[in-house]
Amino acid sequence: MRSAARRIGAMTLRHLYIMRGSWPRVLEMAYWPAVNMLVWGFTSQFFAGHSDWVSRAAGVLIGIEGARSFNNVRQARFNAGTAVANGLPYAAALAAVTVNQAKIWGFSDKAGSLEPGKDADLVLWSGDPFETATYAVAVFINGRQQPQDARILKLRDRYAKPADGYPSAYH
Repeated sequence: MRSAARRIGAMTLRHLYIMRGSWPRVLEMAYWPAVNMLVWGFTSQFFAGHSDWVSRAAGVLIGIEGARSFNNVRQARFNAGTAVANGLPYAAALAAVTVNQAKIWGFSDKAGSLEPGKDADLVLWSGDPFETATYAVAVFINGRQQPQDARILKLRDRYAKPADGYPSAYH
């Protein structure tokens, strides 16, 4: 431990000796990290609290997407929920995953909002769509309700509790 302290002390003295004629450089090395942290800390806190205001003032459409692959599209609603938790208004987050996406990609005349003449794709949730515990109660694509069953559920119902104790494949 003592040798480490001596090495650190020796390195500090060596740096001070090298810069002995440049007090502005010594002050810059001593105070610049603290000033930098204060400035960047303030700006990051400002933008975290006013991101919606800043983007609207600049005329930028916010679009929130999910993961980089189509295998994890559900992540978009979790990302929007995180944005709401960090200060983005709820209405702006909802627009960021719906109508703003359609505007950004250039098909807002066909999708993105519930209006006559547009594709009627709709998901009804059990609660707040930005909460992780909610689930889809009903899904409508082109105005038609989609079945909510899955192969895994059919297999569960088939093999979970057979009447005579054996699955149907054994009869």
